[in-house]
Amino acid sequence: EGGNEVADSQTSEMPRKSYAGLAFARKTIRILKNRCTMEVLNELLDEAIGIEVDQRLTTRLLKCQSDLEDLRSRAVAFLESERQDLRVLRMVLNDLERFPVITQEEERLKEVWKSASQW
Repeated sequence: EGGNEVADSQTSEMPRKSYAGLAFARKTIRILKNRCTMEVLNELLDEAIGIEVDQRLTTRLLKCQSDLEDLRSRAVAFLESERQDLRVLRMVLNDLERFPVITQEEERLKEVWKSASQW
């Protein structure tokens, strides 16, 4: 009968873990829909790893972080280029504005777009 007690304690923790994972998933979706900072994204990743949520959610957050780095690189490359094509600016800015994470580069590109639009 001692073996049943171990099995019971393991099963009683499963609902708690799945509830915590579900609550975390809902919170993450809400945060990303409203857009967040890179710091918040990193906090979400730390929390996902800490509470051992579904691997797919952690993978999606890591992909989001990776995609963000690509977008930031494109933004920086545009800002540093000598020839700043407005079509390229608009494409990069559109991609950044659709992304669930707000960056400093996005704010800088918005300023460039605003000043270019005033010509």
